Amino acid sequence: MKKVLIVKSSAKAAGGAEKVARLLAESFAEAGCQVALVSGEASRLPLFSFQRVRQFDRLAQEIVLRESPDLVLSLDRTSKQTHLRASNGVHAAYLERRKEWEGGWKASFFSLNPLHRTLLKIERESFCDPHLKRLFVNSEMVRGEILAHYPVVDAGKICVVHNAVEWALLEEPFHHWPLVKPVNDEHQLLFAGHNYQRKGLGFLLKALSTYHKTGWKLTVVGKESSLSSWRRLASRLGIAEKVHFAGEQKSLISFYQQTDTLVVPSLYDPFANVTVEALAMGNFVISSPHNGGKEVLLPYSGAVLKRLDDSASWHCCLDQALAHPKTEESAQQIRDSVAHLELKLQLPRLVEPCLKDLACC
Repeated sequence: MKKVLIVKSSAKAAGGAEKVARLLAESFAEAGCQVALVSGEASRLPLFSFQRVRQFDRLAQEIVLRESPDLVLSLDRTSKQTHLRASNGVHAAYLERRKEWEGGWKASFFSLNPLHRTLLKIERESFCDPHLKRLFVNSEMVRGEILAHYPVVDAGKICVVHNAVEWALLEEPFHHWPLVKPVNDEHQLLFAGHNYQRKGLGFLLKALSTYHKTGWKLTVVGKESSLSSWRRLASRLGIAEKVHFAGEQKSLISFYQQTDTLVVPSLYDPFANVTVEALAMGNFVISSPHNGGKEVLLPYSGAVLKRLDDSASWHCCLDQALAHPKTEESAQQIRDSVAHLELKLQLPRLVEPCLKDLACC
């Protein structure tokens, strides 16, 4: 019986990544493998984030050495494994994006930050490890970034598997949207994400403040430590009455139901899960050029910005969105466009290549 280790620093939480870890473990077990899930919940991890990353990496490597598994599939930032799902993207590319938009004194300190240095070191070791057999990424964008920043990586090892969505599970709430969506002439926009600056809310608010059409409303959802400063920004831009800050929410389902368009203006997102969730709920999507989720958009389901600071591009994408209000026909067409990303269909695209490699051991 082949022994498989799945590595995920947090596996007990209720998030999507944790659920994928558990489902992968079940899939390998069903294929006849002996499976163990390595996580950091039972360990006392240090206070500082860079120390937690280092210690979990060491913990994972110690367990791998002790257990001598046939296959190690890591879903986290760890330095050595046979198979890696790099769902966090490329940290070197993320820092590039931050330098581009932040600049100044902040950018000059990136190389001194112990967390960035730790993540870059682990990233380099993991991507360039000659013993790595497969490198799963969730977008072509990330694939290109790996080859650009780490040219020694064998392109043949990289497998693109877009993020999945629980498409079937969303069927019932999708069909209920006509019952809860406000009946008016205003196009309902939605922004959803934690850490508004990194998710690009500032670009969206500035674009809306110069937009020539008035028939829209924006709802902002997500955790943010300085919510009052964002309310003040909306007020200074003259759009406070058009923007509703809903704060952190347990679920986005009702927001998808009540809105026409999701806007994802992220500075960097390997593949924003909200992209495919919104599509599965029948919403049009405006995407950042730095969101790998843009790759699943079609002309009738979304629009991609050329640059986050390009007002003409913003206005063009907003025009496209307002020309695609949510109707029963359009919403169904958009939802059907991501049926192939159903979670139960995507999981085998991760498991089957691994089983193929196991058979060759």
